[in-house]
Amino acid sequence: SNVHPMLIERIHEFSTEKEIPAELFERLSAGYNHAEVGAKIAAKWNFPDSLVEAIAHHHNPVNSKAEFKPLVYTIYLANAICSLEKDEMTFDQLDDNVLRFFKITSFEQIKHIMTRLSKDFENEKSNI
Repeated sequence: SNVHPMLIERIHEFSTEKEIPAELFERLSAGYNHAEVGAKIAAKWNFPDSLVEAIAHHHNPVNSKAEFKPLVYTIYLANAICSLEKDEMTFDQLDDNVLRFFKITSFEQIKHIMTRLSKDFENEKSNI
């Protein structure tokens, strides 16, 4: 294995302490993505179904159950905005279903949302 032995030991301790099957971490290293692993951990810790669903589908919101789509779409959009700010994705890569849900039709609208969120965040920081 090319994983550092100390990391393997720490993962084992963490999974034992949190009662998470060690196989979950093995699957992660074998190709599971963080959304799948996060959802399994959230379910194990008895998070509400809506949060488990949001974690599981925050990169692929269309696959979420209809009853949870508003929350999943919100989490997806928040995550996408962070990715847009870091130039890790472009507007044309955003999920069309999510854009329609929020009635977003242009990159200008997203930039406006990003500007408002940034200003609100700065205001919150100055109030702490």
